[in-house]
Amino acid sequence: MKAVRRLSKRLSVVRKDNLSNDVVSFRGVSLGVLEELAQAVQDGSAAPGVELYECVEAHDRFQLGDSVQLVDKAPQQPSSLLSLISEKQYAGRWRAPEGVVQDVLFLPSKFKRKERKEWNMHDVTVFVLMVRTQENQERFVDTVGREGRGSAFAGIFVSQSHTSRFADLVHALHRYFEDKGIAPRSRFVWLDICSANQHVLHNDKAGPDNKLHFLLESSLRRGIDRFDDRVVFFDRWDRPTPLSRAWCVWEMHIMRSKAGGTGAINIIVPPALERKLPDMMLDDVAQVRAPYASFDSRAAAAMNERDHEMIHAIFRDSAGGYVAINGAILGGVRVAALDTIRRAVQRSVQNDNLGADSPEAAALLTRLGVLLTEEQLYDAAVDALRSALSTLRSVYGPDDMRVAQVLGYLGNALADQGKPSEAFKALTCYEEELAITRKALPENHPDIATVLNNLACLLEDVERYDEALEAYLEALSIWRQQPDAESSEEEAIVLLNIGSLYFQKGQLEKASQYTSESIDLFKAIDASHERLPEVYTNLAVIFHSEGKIEAAMDQMRSAESVASDPDMQADVQLLMANMLDDDGKIDDALTLYKAAYATLVEHYGARHTRCADVLNFMGALCQTKGKFADALSHFENALSIRMELLGEKHPETAQTLFNMAQSLESQGHIDQALERSKDALDAFRSAYGSDHPDTKDAKRQYDRLERIARELGHRPSAPQLGSMAGRRRPRPPAGARRSRRELLAVNT
Repeated sequence: MKAVRRLSKRLSVVRKDNLSNDVVSFRGVSLGVLEELAQAVQDGSAAPGVELYECVEAHDRFQLGDSVQLVDKAPQQPSSLLSLISEKQYAGRWRAPEGVVQDVLFLPSKFKRKERKEWNMHDVTVFVLMVRTQENQERFVDTVGREGRGSAFAGIFVSQSHTSRFADLVHALHRYFEDKGIAPRSRFVWLDICSANQHVLHNDKAGPDNKLHFLLESSLRRGIDRFDDRVVFFDRWDRPTPLSRAWCVWEMHIMRSKAGGTGAINIIVPPALERKLPDMMLDDVAQVRAPYASFDSRAAAAMNERDHEMIHAIFRDSAGGYVAINGAILGGVRVAALDTIRRAVQRSVQNDNLGADSPEAAALLTRLGVLLTEEQLYDAAVDALRSALSTLRSVYGPDDMRVAQVLGYLGNALADQGKPSEAFKALTCYEEELAITRKALPENHPDIATVLNNLACLLEDVERYDEALEAYLEALSIWRQQPDAESSEEEAIVLLNIGSLYFQKGQLEKASQYTSESIDLFKAIDASHERLPEVYTNLAVIFHSEGKIEAAMDQMRSAESVASDPDMQADVQLLMANMLDDDGKIDDALTLYKAAYATLVEHYGARHTRCADVLNFMGALCQTKGKFADALSHFENALSIRMELLGEKHPETAQTLFNMAQSLESQGHIDQALERSKDALDAFRSAYGSDHPDTKDAKRQYDRLERIARELGHRPSAPQLGSMAGRRRPRPPAGARRSRRELLAVNT
């Protein structure tokens, strides 16, 4: 019976009655076949005598990048009265986006000769593969011998743009298989140009109502899902072509849809591009963020109108529409791009001429660690920074300022994780950094103030308030002795942080005083200073805590008026939602939470810890309203993100597990609630130990659920809302560690 079910599942993709068997095969070709093909294109044995010209200036019917086959190099003239003054033209053959082959005349001044190494996927398809399969109108994979053809769904599925260079893709695939350690005989690749019938796909009579649309919506979707390995080929880094092509966007959407929306997008790049990434990161870190800096599926184009309409109709009709697609793909590309950069740096350090123990390698690893910290990939960041630290200590000794700088970055990577165990490691890093910095620099040097501020922030986080205040005040004194304009901004930041500290201590009058001083100083520097939104929101939270509701809302409106960055806009929305919730205006609060969530999804992608935070807030709010099913849905989504990005033992993951247990209990699912409660208790114990208040809350919840389970489901008549539901709301954003100065000495 099991064998029958397996056979049925296989046939669901390739059976005759789905009309796709003559269009697509899910058997790939070997890498060896592709390498032979690339070599044949390069040396001219494939498409002999074919000479291509590429459009370099869009005009008439031609778009930038279009390829035209030269037919007659003898000058031609247009048949018109203007022929005497018109530019001489060449005769060519061109396959239009609709699939029609046309004889054309083209202007040499708007085209350039295309070297064979520059032939793209479309060129190879039209001038090589379709020619070889013309007689039987078949797929290229059907013409390949047994050894060059894989079994169905074997190897990797490759999403690529037809404007990408064929040779670059083949080189990237070779590197990918080598890195994976896959034996040559098992290196199979599914490419649409090889495994889909190009004669059908290039048929200008094919329309959205025929088998092609069915193929897109059913067979190809399920087929992509069945490959164990799926990659996207990025031909360039600043503007990767697949992110602008509708077919590729659709394929990436399917990749992300796997595993309940958490499927991975893996990126491959040409080796030549990979070698440039480390230098790109050193020159300007914004360059390496380019692939996920902005993306909008609404702008994805196709080679012809038929495909464009068909794919965008699917985008519009999918769950969540364009916004959901943007968030899913943006999140997947972000993680994949950062992993690609990490591999590029590791290869540069290990295999290139830097030397793993050189200062240059340490500089690369430091920049990588800072980038990964900012992107909240903490484990990889800590690994990179520890490697850099070890090298610098070995080369320069333990008391060098370059060592101190990397200690500071390592402290940031540890502290930002929010784990008490890592916080104490971070404290050690900051204290070592401060000791080295005091020894190396004059007593009132600005760098000492920077380290003191970072140390104070962490001391505040672990509730060592008196030590934190002492460090803040020393930093403030140093900044006030500096003559330059930058020092005024740093002074304003320390004032802001002192205000936050007094707020945490419950001394609201002093909190208001220091925060107001910070506002005045920022406004003196620039009336629209980028830090003003967070200072206004801090003062709003203080006023709200004092019961000054209208004054608090005035500050929030001031924050709204100057918040231009999407991240800060979301902060303002979250804090305002928190206030409305506290004031009993739950529906208004939920509306603002949803707005903040939409802002963050557009900015970061859906798989980001900040999105998980908002989902958790919305879940807590729904729990308060008695909408337990909605609450559980929000908690489940938050848990998925936190498990993926923070790990199962992180306190934020534990918090979500705790809240999920409450929702499950409220719906009568005691066994599931008990399971989640146990996971929460284990996570809190791992993060905080047994004596922490959160661990004790989780233990009480678990004991109660275990007792209910023993009583065979005789639950309390009303939901038991524990003390953790709805807590950990957005706090004032002050107290964040300062961004450190650029590494100067390390990079020389």
